[in-house]
Amino acid sequence: MTSGDVHHNGDVVNMIGGTGNTGIVKNQSPNVSHALSAEQRAAIDELVRLLEEHRGRIAPEDQEDLDGALPVLSAPGVQLPERRRALRAVAGVVATSAAFGAPVLELVNRIGALLGTP
Repeated sequence: MTSGDVHHNGDVVNMIGGTGNTGIVKNQSPNVSHALSAEQRAAIDELVRLLEEHRGRIAPEDQEDLDGALPVLSAPGVQLPERRRALRAVAGVVATSAAFGAPVLELVNRIGALLGTP
């Protein structure tokens, strides 16, 4: 950093003159858990079933990744960003493991679409 550099973290508000200034209205909503629809739940249950079916053919380190991701993916009350991160972890294992074929990867992509993952 050189002299004169200006760095801001957070909101910057300049109020020059005026009357009745009350501050910033952000209209932010609290984090709300994203309940799964019946279609999302059915797709995730099918994915869990397929992954368990092929578990013996998955490398141990990939099993660890799945063990960390599947409970987050399928648990009720999990925030949508966390659920998406878990799905990306599963997608990584599925895409790089010879134990899975295209249908499992297609199911992962379908769940992503159902969750609104871009």
